[in-house]
Amino acid sequence: MQPQDELSSSFDTDEDFGWVSYFLTLKGNELFCQVDDEYIQDKFNLTGLVNQVPYYEYALDLICDVENEERHELSDEHQ
Repeated sequence: MQPQDELSSSFDTDEDFGWVSYFLTLKGNELFCQVDDEYIQDKFNLTGLVNQVPYYEYALDLICDVENEERHELSDEHQ
């Protein structure tokens, strides 16, 4: 079995292995770490980011896997 096959097999068996965990396993992402959802959802910890991160609300929804029907998709010019 190839290493890539082993990796994809582990994805199939572990339901909790989401996109963040997958992202952290990719080469070049060694300096990133997983942060608890509670920390991300605490507004105090996000103070000042709204002014520094373009499309802040959209980015936060993507990071938290929020399925929001009212969320507007990015226009072609911003993708």
